[in-house]
Amino acid sequence: GDCALFAVLGSTTVTFGGTTTTVSAGLVGVSPGTSITGSYNINDGPVQINTANANTCAATRVLAYQTALSVSCDSLMGGGDLSGLTLIPGVYCATTFSTVA
Repeated sequence: GDCALFAVLGSTTVTFGGTTTTVSAGLVGVSPGTSITGSYNINDGPVQINTANANTCAATRVLAYQTALSVSCDSLMGGGDLSGLTLIPGVYCATTFSTVA
């Protein structure tokens, strides 16, 4: 899809904190924001700040979010650890936070 090239795409800002972060595969970008900060190395090309690729991915991300908001739950889960579970395709809603260990 439109976002397949990206390892990281932020809306306003992408911040790499702490020690130097290396992104070994994929692009790093931001759209519609303009700030990528911190210490980082990118092995797969230049940063993408409001480039055509970043803008297209951002628009696709917004559409995916809006689509997800409009879909009702197929299954209600209690939350908890999802490790080791096999889930069939569908929309799952949790009453508490879920984790994958």
